[in-house]
Amino acid sequence: MKITLTTIVLLVLMIACKPTSDPLNHWESAKKFRDEQKITECITELKLIIDNYPEHPKAPESQFMIGDIYLNDVKDYEISIEEFQLVLNNFEESTLSAKAMFMIGYVYANNLHAYSDAEEYYNNFLKNYPEHELVLSVEYELESLKEALAEIKRLNS
Repeated sequence: MKITLTTIVLLVLMIACKPTSDPLNHWESAKKFRDEQKITECITELKLIIDNYPEHPKAPESQFMIGDIYLNDVKDYEISIEEFQLVLNNFEESTLSAKAMFMIGYVYANNLHAYSDAEEYYNNFLKNYPEHELVLSVEYELESLKEALAEIKRLNS
């Protein structure tokens, strides 16, 4: 009887730990957890999508949302940049790659005041996505950085 009970317990654990067969279930759970400010649970659901369904359309959205959570909910700007960078690295063909690149520049400029890094990402954005709807925003951000970048160049001279 002991072997049978152990086998049953193992089967129950395997079934309970197996991710749901539909990444959309994880997505809906993640959104619910975020609404409830359950950040750890939300990120866990999003990571399940990324890890188990990397080809699913929700995978790049999940990675982008993690970056957004670290930016807006957690306020850990360096980790938000790392998470947005994962969109660029792992979902290069996604329509969210351009937005992730913009967000990295934005965080560098507006949260970390790393103006040279921001300029680099913004210029790469213009080079890689010259027709994107965010071009005007990037140009505005670059214009806003001109004075700070000029001061940096003057101090470096």
